[in-house]
Amino acid sequence: MRSVFLALCFVALGVCVMRSESTRSMGGNLEARVQILVTDGLGRKLEGSKVSAFRALQSGRDFAGHFHEATFPELHLAASGIPYGRYNLKLLDPEFGDISRNVDVDKPVVRLVVPARTATVHLVPLDTSGLDLREVKMVSFVDSNSGIDLSGHFRGNEAPDVPYGSYTLRARTFGTTTMERSVDVFQPDVWVVLGLRIVLELPSFPAPTLQISGRVRNIDPSTKADVYLRLVGVYTNYVGDAKLEIAHTGESGTFTFNAVIPDGKYVLITTRGAETLDMREVKVPARDPLEIDLRRK
Repeated sequence: MRSVFLALCFVALGVCVMRSESTRSMGGNLEARVQILVTDGLGRKLEGSKVSAFRALQSGRDFAGHFHEATFPELHLAASGIPYGRYNLKLLDPEFGDISRNVDVDKPVVRLVVPARTATVHLVPLDTSGLDLREVKMVSFVDSNSGIDLSGHFRGNEAPDVPYGSYTLRARTFGTTTMERSVDVFQPDVWVVLGLRIVLELPSFPAPTLQISGRVRNIDPSTKADVYLRLVGVYTNYVGDAKLEIAHTGESGTFTFNAVIPDGKYVLITTRGAETLDMREVKVPARDPLEIDLRRK
C-alpha cells in the first residue's frame, strides 16, 4: 500500500512539474500565448496584416517568426512560447502600412486588439471657473484595452500617435487636486478640457462646504409629476440632484443643494418627467438664492 501511495504522489508531482514547465521557457521565464486582432480603430476588422517585428525591449530578441495566421475567425495572428515582458510590435497592413505599438505580455494568454489609426490628444487645463492654467502634469493615461500607460507620449499639453481607443486620464498641476476622467480617442484630433480644482482645506469630518438654494415659480399645476433640478459642473466632475418641494398651490416650490460643491461654473437643469423646463448657467458660490421663473424661458 505504501508503494502505491508513493507512486501516486510521484505521478501527481510529475503532472504539477509538467504543467509548470509548460508555462516556462528554456531560460526559466514564464511564457505566454499571444493573439492579435487588427482593426481600423472604428469597428472594422482588417485583413492581411503581418507581424514584421515583435522585439523584446529588454533583450532585443525578435519573436516575429513565432506568429502564424490564427485558426479562429475572430483573430488574425497568434504565437505561443512568448516570454513575459514588454515588446515593440510592428505590423505591416495592406491598407494602413506600418503599425507600431508597445505591448505587455504579462499573463498566460494575451489578446491584443491593435487599432491602425492614431490621433493627437490636446489638453486644455483650466481651473473650475474656466481660467487658463497653462500646462498640466500628466500622472497617467492608461489604455483600457491593453493596460499600458501612454502618459510618456505627452509633451506639454499634447500627445501625438495615440492609438484609437478608450483611456483613463489622471492629471494635476501645482496647487490642484488630481483629476481622473475617461477619454475616448476616435478621431484625428481629440480635445480634452480639464477643470482642475484648487486644493482647499476640507472639514476634519464629513460636512457640506456650500449650500445653494432657490425657488421655481409658475409651475403648471395641472401636471402632477415631480420636478427635479440637476447641478452639473462645466469644468468639474460634480453632479448633484435636488427634488423641488412644491407648495400646496402647486405653482411654485423651493430647492436646496447642501453638499461639497467646488467653486466654479455650472449648468442648472430643471426637469419634470421627459420635459426640460429650464436650463441656465450658475456661478458658485452664488451670492443670493436663485430665482427660476418658468414663464421667462
